[in-house]
Amino acid sequence: MTTAIVTFNIKGTEIKTKGRVPKVSRLKDDAKKAMTVLNAINDLKRELGIDVFKLLNGECYDDIRDSVQIKF
Repeated sequence: MTTAIVTFNIKGTEIKTKGRVPKVSRLKDDAKKAMTVLNAINDLKRELGIDVFKLLNGECYDDIRDSVQIKF
């Protein structure tokens, strides 16, 4: 499984975690980034109870895009 480091900047605090990168070669880069971030968000919610969308006042990836960095 390929992973990327996903960093969320929440009110000046950085939270770093790993996000699974989809292996579908036909996906555009934006779609891969969105899916990687969503995987990381789901893992944080499941493992630590952190709701990134709620903390960043967003409902979808486009709402929080500016607060996320991804290193593949």
